[in-house]
Amino acid sequence: DELEAGARTAAARGSKLHVLPECFLPGYSWSRERASLRLQARNRNWLEARVGAIARRHDVGIVVGYAEQDGALVHNAVALVSNQGRIVCHHRKRRLVGSEADCFDAAV
Repeated sequence: DELEAGARTAAARGSKLHVLPECFLPGYSWSRERASLRLQARNRNWLEARVGAIARRHDVGIVVGYAEQDGALVHNAVALVSNQGRIVCHHRKRRLVGSEADCFDAAV
């Protein structure tokens, strides 16, 4: 997949950190409808397992933006996953602009 290929390429070029854009997971192709986004959102455990395995496999840290499911809330979030496969830093967007508020919950 695109995440795996990008990490492989970054590592092959000697990079120690692979940085992906905001909402890389699930991507900006999702519907603007909140219900649709909820079906694609992931929690931190899923992110650490999925992205962490790729980070370990290629010995590269990964910064990834994603739609984070937290109970009934969905946040526009970003995480730094170390080359050891662990989330070492996490942030949820607090200031939603434009139509983002139609899709995400602001962090408090």
